Amino acid sequence: MSTGYANLRNHLEKTHKEQYRQLCEENGWDCATGPKVAGPTIGDNRKQALPLFSPEAFLEYLVRFVTADDQVRLRSVTV
Repeated sequence: MSTGYANLRNHLEKTHKEQYRQLCEENGWDCATGPKVAGPTIGDNRKQALPLFSPEAFLEYLVRFVTADDQVRLRSVTV
């Protein structure tokens, strides 16, 4: 689970080819693989932020989602 550069690299190659090639040369990047990422990736940070699974944790997060999402609509019933 790490972030990728495929879509960004494809966009740069198609839309900004000359600028991308120039930046690759200036920074010593391999344009075939893109720039190297230093430090933890977003995927690494997400892994650290996840709590261990338990039924209690699941219920807590489910309650948080339902209360924050607020898709429940109360309808008054008239006869």
